[in-house]
Amino acid sequence: MAGLEPHPPERIEEIQSLFADAGFVDGDGDGILDRAGVPLAFALMIQTTSSEIARIAVWLQAQWRESGVDVELGVPFLHPLAVQ
Repeated sequence: MAGLEPHPPERIEEIQSLFADAGFVDGDGDGILDRAGVPLAFALMIQTTSSEIARIAVWLQAQWRESGVDVELGVPFLHPLAVQ
């Protein structure tokens, strides 16, 4: 992605080491860190019509995934009456 470079491998290793210090390891080999069987995951909600912000969100998701964190991207539902 133009302008958005991935973290170098040594930075990923440093991030994973910090998570390991906090008790998060890839116990089941799926690439996602977990602690006591609970995966390290969160949802990133983006409310935008900007393709650039959506691209950044996808980039962030990939960077977190590379670090062992499962990030689900979502767009919150806004009732049409709430946006007036």
